[in-house]
Amino acid sequence: MDVVHLVGLQSSASSTIHATKVTVNLAVWCKRLADPGVEPSVMTAHWRCRLGELMPLHSDAWWSLPGKGAAALAENEITSALKAYGIPALDALQDCASLLALWDAGRSPGLTKIQALRYSEILRASVV
Repeated sequence: MDVVHLVGLQSSASSTIHATKVTVNLAVWCKRLADPGVEPSVMTAHWRCRLGELMPLHSDAWWSLPGKGAAALAENEITSALKAYGIPALDALQDCASLLALWDAGRSPGLTKIQALRYSEILRASVV
């Protein structure tokens, strides 16, 4: 297992007892970059992206769930968006080498440039 793909729902601080707002976080965790004892999670991942950023509007997407009917609608929308945009993005990152190629291309979603540079150096050193 070179990487772990993660999909997680995050609720908004503006959620209430009457309506929950959620977004979808995608992440890729690379075992070779992880600190000892750190388990895979969105927060410890080495690539992080919100599903909405991959969708056509390229902006954060939140779904409101004010009741059962809305929850079913949101479920369908989220499932469709995951199939169309989320899963292909995760599929493109099947191993640590694909993360390295992404960082070499100057893209580091969810990371600072410094973090991406540090992780790149670690991966290059581990190949030697």
